[in-house]
Amino acid sequence: MGRRLSWVSTRGWLLLAWLCLIGFPADSGSPTGPVGRYSVRAFTTQDGLPQNNIHALAMDQMGRLWVGTTEGAAYLDGAGWTSLDIPDGAASNFVTAVLPASDGSVWFGRQDGGVSRLFKGEWTTHTVALGFVHPRVNALAETTGANGQPIIWAGTHGAGVAKFEGGKWTVLNHKDG
Repeated sequence: MGRRLSWVSTRGWLLLAWLCLIGFPADSGSPTGPVGRYSVRAFTTQDGLPQNNIHALAMDQMGRLWVGTTEGAAYLDGAGWTSLDIPDGAASNFVTAVLPASDGSVWFGRQDGGVSRLFKGEWTTHTVALGFVHPRVNALAETTGANGQPIIWAGTHGAGVAKFEGGKWTVLNHKDG
């Protein structure tokens, strides 16, 4: 026969479930506002965003919030927004995916223009003309290979999934499992 919960423990679990559903209010010393109130702030081009249509969000190891918009990318470092000049923006400045990687670099998938990587202030761009699999990238992810080295994954629009490992891109399809 199963163990019955007492009224006190049941009430405690219900309280915990209720708090999880409604959230925990900010404390009075919080910059988010007075007790029980949540602070919401909308950022726009007036605050430094390149464009108001956000297609990608990601947080890096330094606590910066990165965004991808239809007119480029930017990051919020706590002091304000910094817009980035994506290489070959004439081809496409539409950022569809953002990936802060474990090595400190940030990868950007684009609507048309492949993938660009920003590392220590230097850009590297992977386009179809340079061997990338497809001009449109919808998603980016990072895993660790069997050798402990990072692998960057790109979900494309029409060419499937590609992985960047050992300095080269490989396309995976249904034949690869």
